[in-house]
Amino acid sequence: MYEALQLRARLTSTPFKFDANEPSAALSAATIHDATGRALSRPAPTVDRPGLHGVLHHCSGEAYSGIAQLSYANALEYTSQHKYALHDANSTSFPTGAFFTPKAWLKLAFMLHLLESHQYEWLLWTDCDVLIKNISESIDDLIKCLHVLPQHDVIVAKDATAESPFNTGVMLVRGRSLWTRETVARALLLAEDSTIRNHVWWEQRALGVLYNENKHNEHSKMLIVQERWRLNAFAFLNEERDSSFAWHRVNCRERNTCDAAFRKKYSQIHSIDVYE
Repeated sequence: MYEALQLRARLTSTPFKFDANEPSAALSAATIHDATGRALSRPAPTVDRPGLHGVLHHCSGEAYSGIAQLSYANALEYTSQHKYALHDANSTSFPTGAFFTPKAWLKLAFMLHLLESHQYEWLLWTDCDVLIKNISESIDDLIKCLHVLPQHDVIVAKDATAESPFNTGVMLVRGRSLWTRETVARALLLAEDSTIRNHVWWEQRALGVLYNENKHNEHSKMLIVQERWRLNAFAFLNEERDSSFAWHRVNCRERNTCDAAFRKKYSQIHSIDVYE
């Protein structure tokens, strides 16, 4: 049987059925304000807007508490402008998420949950510490600029270390591809190996293992963008350019400094001053 079914049995203890008509009211709808009291984000729409593409979002944990609302507001602005569906993983929209530890594994589990709906041509994932910089650039335009071919089902940027072939902080996956669904399921099943499950790169490590083994044509099905700055510009390397799609606060260790950098970048992108 399809590997995703095995995944549900092994990694969760609660059965879950996807509802393609799930309302966006299940999404987080936090509103934050700038120094003048203006709202920086609006509540998610009460009716879902299924379309060709969707965006996945999730923030959890104390480490991200200082940026979670800004991260969500950025994703909401992007999806609203392009009329994409925004899916935020929370206890209402994805109750099985509570059973995934470490929490980073929720990324692929939530992705598989959406892939099984067959709704979307492409799904975009951005980590909590990522801000979409070019709000006006559509997913279609991004795919065209990255020279994505029909054979490519997963698009990621190369990592800054040779130990990992790519970084999954910004990831595009083809939504109606059986290969994509099975690959995400295979990566999740690797969590049964504690050395992978608890690796510092978590699900990125699992996908990297699959890519290095190349047992299912990963080398031809996954596009690794060599010009990382174009898709996933790392802040600590100062590689952001005018045409960078996303800015990533990766490898930032000192929380106050990191959160301040995130607020500053959000302010630059959205032309709004935010305060702590």
